[in-house]
Amino acid sequence: DAYRKQRLPAAKARRLQNLGFQWDPDRELWEQRFQELVAYQKRFGHCNVPMRWRENRQLATWVSVQRLTTTKNYTTARRQRLAAMGFLWHLREVRWDQRYRQLAAFKKRFGHCRVPRDSRENRELAEWVKRQRYVKKHLTALRRQRLQRIGFFGDRSAK
Repeated sequence: DAYRKQRLPAAKARRLQNLGFQWDPDRELWEQRFQELVAYQKRFGHCNVPMRWRENRQLATWVSVQRLTTTKNYTTARRQRLAAMGFLWHLREVRWDQRYRQLAAFKKRFGHCRVPRDSRENRELAEWVKRQRYVKKHLTALRRQRLQRIGFFGDRSAK
């Protein structure tokens, strides 16, 4: 650790450094997972790694742990780095973001946001759309902006 590194003679510290000695393995592991999350975001367009993502279960677990980490053990810099890439801290936000992305895909496919309620395929999305229209006045500014960006408020409710 950094404490022991300061007590070692410089020559010994350099030799250990040259051998790849990890002075702070927790920090290095955090950085590795963060870079994996950056790659995930580039690939999928969001930071919401599913808990059961088989391709990289360690990353999925790490993301969950980040949401649970207390401020005592968590630096402001790490929090800011995650926030800057759109990391969602609360599962409610994650669920909203997932539905939003589903709606954006629906809009891209069909050209409107009027999700039919009688469709088995889109039943949950239709209910979410109905709820967003109902709570329109209570949406956060960011959520309202995101919905406006895809033309949500210009469409009438599904029939």
